[in-house]
Amino acid sequence: MNKKIIVSGFFILSSFVIASNAFAQTGSPASNLKDRSGQKRQELLTDRADQEIERRITSLNNLITRIQAMKKISDSQKSAFLSQIQSEITSLTNLKAKIDADTDPEILLTDKKSILTEYRVYWLFIPKFRIVASADRILEISDDLSALVTKIQKLIDSAKQKNGKDISSTNSIISEIQTKLIDAKTQAQNAIDTVSNLTPDGGDASKMSANTQALQSARSMLKNALLDLNNVRFDIQKIRVILIGFRQINKTVSSSASPIY
Repeated sequence: MNKKIIVSGFFILSSFVIASNAFAQTGSPASNLKDRSGQKRQELLTDRADQEIERRITSLNNLITRIQAMKKISDSQKSAFLSQIQSEITSLTNLKAKIDADTDPEILLTDKKSILTEYRVYWLFIPKFRIVASADRILEISDDLSALVTKIQKLIDSAKQKNGKDISSTNSIISEIQTKLIDAKTQAQNAIDTVSNLTPDGGDASKMSANTQALQSARSMLKNALLDLNNVRFDIQKIRVILIGFRQINKTVSSSASPIY
């Protein structure tokens, strides 16, 4: 009887030890659930970080297309801008690879945060190159208007020779137009120069403030340039009205003149 009790006790104890070892290896249900939850959260963070990086790379590639289409910035400036953007794309690509390989949740969070603090794609790069693109367009429009003003000046000179009229008012308007076009081009080029060398602040508050001020200053320059161009268009319209008046005078004089036989 005692022997049976001892044997039974041995089997019970063995079962308990085996169960304990299995429990120790697999962990408690609550612990397993916590591990799975943490892993799922890390996967979500990684996916979100990857999406944010891909979105920024797409935006930067769009900037490359836009810069390549610019007509007035110098080749050296264009090359420098493209190099800046490509360098940013490379850095973001490397960051994505690091994030995908991260196993430590704290490191993953730090890397994800750096997408905003270290790169500033939407806070700096996009606004910066939008300013450059707008300035380039202003330079192009200014040159087109300058060519138009040259043609208008020829029409004015021709009208003066044919009619013998005093057109000094148009000459003063032409002078104003030329001054405004020069200022528009100066403002546009200054805007480009102001933002050309801006780089992400990397969390430096003073540099962030300086970048913000530079962007605001460049935008003000563009507004002044656009105001110049709007005034030029208004002045051209005034000259057009004057020239139409000259043509009407010519028609009236021609129709009322006595025919010569």
